Amino acid sequence: MEANVYTLEKGTISQDAAATYGASFQLGTGSPVCGSKMNMADPEAAVARYEAKCAKLTALSTDVRENKCFFCGIKLLSVKKRLREFESCDLALSLENSMPPELRSVMASSTSNSLHATLTKVSTDLVILLKNQGLFPPMGGCDFKPQGFDLEEARGFGGNMDQVRGRLFGNSCDSKAAVDKYIESLSSKSSKEGELLTIFMEKVSKMIQIMEATQDEEEARNLIEQEIAKLEADTEDEASSLLALDSESDFAVGAIIAIVIVILLFGMVIAEGANKVDRMSR
Repeated sequence: MEANVYTLEKGTISQDAAATYGASFQLGTGSPVCGSKMNMADPEAAVARYEAKCAKLTALSTDVRENKCFFCGIKLLSVKKRLREFESCDLALSLENSMPPELRSVMASSTSNSLHATLTKVSTDLVILLKNQGLFPPMGGCDFKPQGFDLEEARGFGGNMDQVRGRLFGNSCDSKAAVDKYIESLSSKSSKEGELLTIFMEKVSKMIQIMEATQDEEEARNLIEQEIAKLEADTEDEASSLLALDSESDFAVGAIIAIVIVILLFGMVIAEGANKVDRMSR
């Protein structure tokens, strides 16, 4: 298996080997951070387990960024896999008695080990990775900077998409026309950049609409996660195929951007729970 991983990273193995790796990757060995393995009776162990999960995730995203590992399909898919292990925390943070108070305090704190700080670190690393590759460059007063943005912050904008766009692209790029022009400029040099940024904005807009229209928070969360799941399903075949193709093909660039966008969207949802707890505790 180790030999396969090496050749996968080089992007030179056969379709059969890629399919084998894809199956084993989907099964995985990780467990939900806030799932059944969380030790409710031992707060110290629960905190240690959470901090270890955070450390592994941020170490991986740091490695990807520092080594400019844009064409490392396995590592990017591993970031997504480890991020999914935090999915259970979004719901757990919104429920009473769902975790030891000590763990809740660490997750919602202002330290580097907080859930929001961890997810911001990952999104920042990945955006830097994209920009180091020359993707999403600043143009016409617009600069795509989604790192640290989450749905709890979006909730504070009260459905005002101009404010959302200003947060994501800069204050001088807060109108739909300005963002559309930026996306059009991206599309003129790379169809995948423009196409995937359009999808990203459509998903953000849809998630905000769901928050505004749905009173029940659990129902809203489920609907939002379904939206991301649709995009993830659409990119799953591309991501698997990426591991068996020439690593620097145009297809690979599009697949990698898609993986990063799914990670960014998913991080926004998870971080909402932590920010909500932090806001309520003030």
